[in-house]
Amino acid sequence: MTSVFIELSSWSALSYSSISTITGKWKLTILWLLNQRGHRFGELRRAVPGITQHMLTTQLRELESDGLIRRKIFAEVPPRVEYAIAPAALALKPVIDAVFTWWRNHGRAAPGKGSRPRQPQGPESAMISTRAKIKILAAQLRMTWLKH
Repeated sequence: MTSVFIELSSWSALSYSSISTITGKWKLTILWLLNQRGHRFGELRRAVPGITQHMLTTQLRELESDGLIRRKIFAEVPPRVEYAIAPAALALKPVIDAVFTWWRNHGRAAPGKGSRPRQPQGPESAMISTRAKIKILAAQLRMTWLKH
């Protein structure tokens, strides 16, 4: 009985650590943008609607400490910092692509039965789809771990 509890708690800690590395309100969006090309801080802030400077800084620091992005500081006046995707994050590309594919196929509510569409118009649509991507990714990772 004790070994089962230890095994489950180890799995729980592992799954929490794994999922928390890439979940966060903006992390998938930031990773997707940096996968396209390197960005400066201001570019990222403009590209992610609704994110505050403080939250962007926090998310970038967490991604950097997890080894998913790299920060390059240029010795210029004024100082210039550029963020780029790290090789470790490139291994997540199939998972992120699968989340986006799932969202394209199943992410909108089915018509009828009183359901309303999940994709609103305007800048808040990016925030909602990002939250949905995070939830989908977390569920997909949990299902993958349960199969193994």
